[in-house]
Amino acid sequence: MYKIAVFVDSLGEVTTFDKQGHLRVFSKIQGSWQVIRDLIILPITSTEIHEIRDKFKAISSEISDCNVVVAKKISGVAYNILSSSNIVVWECEGRPEAFLDDIVEEEEKLKKEKETSKSIEVIIEEHIKKIREGHYYISLDDIQNRNEKLSSKQIIIPFLENKIYEKLDISCSHIPPWLESKSKSYGFSMKIEDECTNQLKISLIKE
Repeated sequence: MYKIAVFVDSLGEVTTFDKQGHLRVFSKIQGSWQVIRDLIILPITSTEIHEIRDKFKAISSEISDCNVVVAKKISGVAYNILSSSNIVVWECEGRPEAFLDDIVEEEEKLKKEKETSKSIEVIIEEHIKKIREGHYYISLDDIQNRNEKLSSKQIIIPFLENKIYEKLDISCSHIPPWLESKSKSYGFSMKIEDECTNQLKISLIKE
């Protein structure tokens, strides 16, 4: 169940922490968002970092059971304190009812993307072969045959983004149409060889 803390003014509009307002904790009960907690927060106007830190540590403690905190603007020390408490920070305007469902939808989407990304990393780790330091080999067809939903981009891009790879040999039945331009943008040159019948060997070499 999502709990979202929203900092609002006396009119119920999202505001900034340098103004007095209410930190309202919303939860969806029987299909509608309801306020389950309402905290009065005095203006935070100090420019002293230790004072700002102390105030936001106190706030994060009050909403430690929340998934998300929303204000008109949250940055710097305030952002760092809230984020380090495993509370996702959102900046929004308007009334909470207008965006609470959108926040949940986006957070669920991001959660699924992270889970997918993690599972892809595990799959790749199972199939990668180390030839020597910085030089690795994968069979694109083998990975995709066992994991039909994975695209060539999902498999190869993590290698291009990882700076420990100097050379990646890819065995495949065809050249992904996006590969040459994308590998160049990451600083890799591409070399193609016939490996055997219906198979190619693509070598991506860090320039």
